[in-house]
Amino acid sequence: MGGLLLVTGGARSGKSHYAVERARLWGSRVLYVATCQPEDDDMRERVRRHQAERPDTWTTVEPGHNVLTVIQSEAPRSDGILLDCLTLYVARLLMSGSGELEAVHHAEELCSALQAVPCPSVIVTNEVGWGVVPETPLGRLFRDAACSSVFICGFNPVRAVRKDR
Repeated sequence: MGGLLLVTGGARSGKSHYAVERARLWGSRVLYVATCQPEDDDMRERVRRHQAERPDTWTTVEPGHNVLTVIQSEAPRSDGILLDCLTLYVARLLMSGSGELEAVHHAEELCSALQAVPCPSVIVTNEVGWGVVPETPLGRLFRDAACSSVFICGFNPVRAVRKDR
């Protein structure tokens, strides 16, 4: 069955919810790859809400930099793979010392790995690059690396999500 879907949208637009609802259709053995490392109470609460939304039958992994290894080893036993989110993965790479090209290369490897798995997969990513130019060099580096990573994965079907308020 396979196939890779990229889900993008603004902050708190419902991207993760949309991806979870989509993944529910695949079966009970979904691999949820979480890339967030919550560092404050607000982010911990957001992670808790996301966790509560997922079925108990799903396997959740927080692989750090070993995302490819986890995907390749777990895909054969999975009905689908949901990675949430690409931009946090890129941010983690940049904060650990990877340069822009290295971070984009890792994102490209990740997208290629997800295209190669036998089950369907979805990548959640934030919309970046359509707003103001970031004020700091690190902000601009993140924007550039995230935009390039989303572009590389974006040759697959893309769904833009906006939560009705």
